[in-house]
Amino acid sequence: MSLRIRIFTIKLALALCVAGLVGALVNLQPYSLVWNRTASLPTGLYLAQEIKGTSVNRGDLACFPYVSPTWAKPRRYFVEGLRLCKVVTGLPGDFLRHEGEQWIVESPQKARHNVGALLPFDAQGRSLPAHALTEGSVPEGQLILIAPPQNSLDSRYLGPISQANITTKIRPIWVN
Repeated sequence: MSLRIRIFTIKLALALCVAGLVGALVNLQPYSLVWNRTASLPTGLYLAQEIKGTSVNRGDLACFPYVSPTWAKPRRYFVEGLRLCKVVTGLPGDFLRHEGEQWIVESPQKARHNVGALLPFDAQGRSLPAHALTEGSVPEGQLILIAPPQNSLDSRYLGPISQANITTKIRPIWVN
């Protein structure tokens, strides 16, 4: 085989690979790659799937646009609309219970999921609300979203998050 034919074959193979990748990406339009650098979830690369109007399951990593509650507006924790991603811990019909310092979510099947304790102050020493969560059933259309770090701005301080506000579900690809 001549050198020209080999070069043509290699170029053709590369062109077909690129075309295949572009075709795959076009078919994956509701997906994107996200790099998380916040402390709420492990740092790393995540596959994000746009899911507006789709339900989520306990344990999913769900994202919603941040809307600052009145008490947090002057603190400017985040830019309005910034996508926050947390673990779905409580679903509609689950029971939210306060036991000592800890908040617990109990499913109808009696499985218990620790929400954690509320911190009295943020990292700047400013008081945090103690009233965002209330004991009782998680209302229809609402979710309890929690991140592992106790100081994460999540349902412990924002209250239940409307399921209608969930825009994205993420899955870790490569994380620390």
